[in-house]
Amino acid sequence: MGKYNKEEKEILSLLNNQDIADIKLVGNAIQPIVFKAGEAALLVDCANHKAMLFFPVRKPYKHEDRKTFAKLVSLLTFVETFEKKGLIYLQPSNAGCELFFYENFKFSFLHGIQMNGIIKDAISQREHIEYDVDENITINIQGIQVPKTKSDILYITKDGSRIMQSTDVSILYDRINKFLCCRAFPTSDLSRFIDNGIALTKKSGVSNHLDMLSQVS
Repeated sequence: MGKYNKEEKEILSLLNNQDIADIKLVGNAIQPIVFKAGEAALLVDCANHKAMLFFPVRKPYKHEDRKTFAKLVSLLTFVETFEKKGLIYLQPSNAGCELFFYENFKFSFLHGIQMNGIIKDAISQREHIEYDVDENITINIQGIQVPKTKSDILYITKDGSRIMQSTDVSILYDRINKFLCCRAFPTSDLSRFIDNGIALTKKSGVSNHLDMLSQVS
């Protein structure tokens, strides 16, 4: 029997126990489990088919970007496998706006604000999305002088300090849009699958859930 780690078990339980009258987008529903504050976040620009994954800024560098990317790929495979086995039905949201998946994000949309001449997006009272800018060069945007951006890199700041940095994962946009920017409706087969025994383990491998799924007809 395949083994599930704690995070995977929590996702399964959450998908199975949703309020049918208030089923959120998968990415929003699993925010407290996958996109934890200070650990990971995902910004999806549905209008332009782009996606930015945020990873922790730490010293010394320990390949946090690669680890966070690997977890995202594992998550997409996890949801995809359940959909293929008929354990969940996915309803596209057809969102045409920006979606942001992050534990501390409680709004419907990112709100742009101006702070000290710099345009930022508000996440929470203490956290913001900040652009990589050159404060010595300004440009005029709708009558406001703002620093010119140096790159496409984004940062999440907390109380003014950078705690997370983005990497472009638009190569995964189609899969992100299909498996996270959608609503997942559980089937009766999912309940039976869970009742038949999910072995909880501390193992944290990427594919540790696939063996059990292969036994589901």
